Amino acid sequence: MLCRLLARDPGRRVIVTELKVAQTSIRGSFVDDLLATLAASHSRLKAILSRLGGEAAETPSYDEGWNVGALMSHLGSGAQIFGMIVAAGVQGGEAPSAREFAPLWDEWNAKPSARQVRDGIVADAAFVDQLDALSPAERDGWKLDVFDATRDLRGLLLMRLTEHVLHSWDIAVVEDATATLLADAVPIVLSQLPAIVSRAAKPSSSPIEVNLLTTSPSRTMRLNVDGQGATLSLDPVDAPASGTVSLPAEALIRLVAGRLDPDHCPSDVTADGQQLDLLRSVFPGY
Repeated sequence: MLCRLLARDPGRRVIVTELKVAQTSIRGSFVDDLLATLAASHSRLKAILSRLGGEAAETPSYDEGWNVGALMSHLGSGAQIFGMIVAAGVQGGEAPSAREFAPLWDEWNAKPSARQVRDGIVADAAFVDQLDALSPAERDGWKLDVFDATRDLRGLLLMRLTEHVLHSWDIAVVEDATATLLADAVPIVLSQLPAIVSRAAKPSSSPIEVNLLTTSPSRTMRLNVDGQGATLSLDPVDAPASGTVSLPAEALIRLVAGRLDPDHCPSDVTADGQQLDLLRSVFPGY
């Protein structure tokens, strides 16, 4: 099933990213872990912004064409939209429509950059508090027809966490080019990587079969790319490969998201021949 995350940039261009999210209901501790990890990502983002200071609002983020203020506008408006969706599910109503989001985007786009940063972190905190206030019964029973499918709270939080962790990194590298993704979030996002790969990869006229060896956590995976697109197996594949790439799991996530350029590539990444550059061309970013 497909989820659609809607984001709006300062130029009012609508960007649509789709993720396949497994709809198996995983209740209790896993949802609690998601909530805790999202809260940790918020705390990290708040600390990064505090270190950068107010003058950083106009500083370019890693996202091309977006300064820190615009990126916080995206995260802040997203927090409010996700909050509307969560409230609708709790109340047993219908999901808000995209038409309801447009005035919200206009309001955020009109804010000065410094205000976007300040209001963005406030809205982000409010969404975390909203989630924390849900009772166990509300968490377990939450369900809503939204983004073209019936979602449970697990699926919704996976969407928000993946987006939040990546965009927090986009701001973190403003002060530290060696910044990595939030460690606690890496295994969670990694579990969703096959779905992200299927949406983010560009087809290749020449077949690519690459073994991916990750650390933290340690995994052996297989990436196949052809003229139809790409597939990622989280388990080893007993078939010849055109090469091997070894890297931290967080770096693999950034590679798939178009965030592993040479200036932001860990020193412990190794690859056969030109495999890494080839994969960078397959994953231009989103």
